[in-house]
Amino acid sequence: MMNSKNRSQSRPKFNQGILWRKRIVVILAVILVGTILVGGIMKYASFQKEEEARLNNYSTHGVTLNQDDGTVDFQQLQQKNVDFVYLTATTGATYLDDSFNGNYQRIQGVNVPVGVIHSFGFQKDAQKQFDFFKSKLKNNIGTLPIAINIEYYGDFNANNVRWQKQGPQVVKLIRLLANYYGQAVIIKTTPDIYKKLYKKYVRQTPFWIVTTHVGKAVKNIKLVQFDDRRYENDGEQLTLPESYFSGNKEMWRDFSN
Repeated sequence: MMNSKNRSQSRPKFNQGILWRKRIVVILAVILVGTILVGGIMKYASFQKEEEARLNNYSTHGVTLNQDDGTVDFQQLQQKNVDFVYLTATTGATYLDDSFNGNYQRIQGVNVPVGVIHSFGFQKDAQKQFDFFKSKLKNNIGTLPIAINIEYYGDFNANNVRWQKQGPQVVKLIRLLANYYGQAVIIKTTPDIYKKLYKKYVRQTPFWIVTTHVGKAVKNIKLVQFDDRRYENDGEQLTLPESYFSGNKEMWRDFSN
């Protein structure tokens, strides 16, 4: 039978130095992870402050609507200090947004500037798109610049859209709309397509950029869409894309009239 003395001698002897080194490694790992987390939080907070500071230059904001948003109470939007509304209207030379006519008629009852959006079709000639737009909207175009939305869709992407062909078509559509309606036009698009169009094809027409953050103000970029906002709509929550005007109130009056 093994006595207590023999049992104590038979136990494994741990190297205290190894144990302390392991503990130190664990502690350092915890400190490192904590530092990274704190640094990330501080960096995000700084980013948010920068975004908020830049938003101080964008005091005028509005929303865009399409048929997926259902029936919208425009009086409630106005009470939420929405400064303008853009309505999705036509796409290419074949499609009219199902909600456009109803939205356009109902928004006349509130004092909110309204504009219309035509989505550019890569497969259709500019003349055909203009003819379709004119036949469906007639003179229901609001007071804001007519927006041409240009984005990749379906099988069209950055690799197969030939801007040598599409760029001149965009310019032609801008000219047709501006000459017929006597109203300014604005191009709504992504930063990538903006780089394709600006200077080489579209020099004078302002842009409306859809992005994920607020960048520095650029002279020819008049509207920036970068976030969604929730609104109360007849007791339900409605999430709408929100855009900001880059300029002061006086500049907004010139833009919206």
